[in-house]
Amino acid sequence: MKYPIEDEDVLRSNLGASVYGTLRESLATGRFKPDARLRIRELAEQLGTSVTPARDAILQLASEGALVLRSPRDIRVLSVERYLEIRVIRVELEGLAAAADARAVSPAALAELENLVDLNKKAIEDGDLVTALLYNPRFHLGLAKAAGMPTLEELIDQLWVRVAPLIAASYEAFSDRSRVGYHESVLQALRDRDSDCPPHDSVKISWKVARPCLPVSRASRPSTIERRPADELPQSVD
Repeated sequence: MKYPIEDEDVLRSNLGASVYGTLRESLATGRFKPDARLRIRELAEQLGTSVTPARDAILQLASEGALVLRSPRDIRVLSVERYLEIRVIRVELEGLAAAADARAVSPAALAELENLVDLNKKAIEDGDLVTALLYNPRFHLGLAKAAGMPTLEELIDQLWVRVAPLIAASYEAFSDRSRVGYHESVLQALRDRDSDCPPHDSVKISWKVARPCLPVSRASRPSTIERRPADELPQSVD
């Protein structure tokens, strides 16, 4: 079985970290669908590595909750049902970050969040949904960063790698309002210092939009897409 990843994604200088990063980004950008089954030996062969770094990467992702080890031969991306639980937790955690931001966000932190939304919008306008999918979680993580809550930022990051395959599988069917518009509503609440206005409603609404857009076959494979390393993403809109 050929997985939708490319051999050149693996940087030989730091093989273990590169294999992990490649698989993590594959989850984030929709290369692996919800409930898709992964096989360590096949991944290793395609990436041109031994089994050990591929297995270590899988085990690390499983420890983060991004993959489920049903058995040594049955490794799965999270099923759709698990996202229901994650959605409830995200609403609370991201709501906590947004409420803290609304009370005390700095001008510099607000400008950084605005820039992330602009970059996300530009990627969508350019038809580059892969890049848009990479910017999307940066905004959500940025809420916790702006609030000065590094532990909360880590927790949100762990949840995002779990929910990313669902978001990616549905992103193309989202309207522009669903992709970015609710982020702009969050920004406006922060500008207004309105901690009573629940900016985390975007989490609730995006789930309502995503659920009907789920692929009919959860095991279906996405087409091969070009990977764009995070450090090569533009940092501002020209």
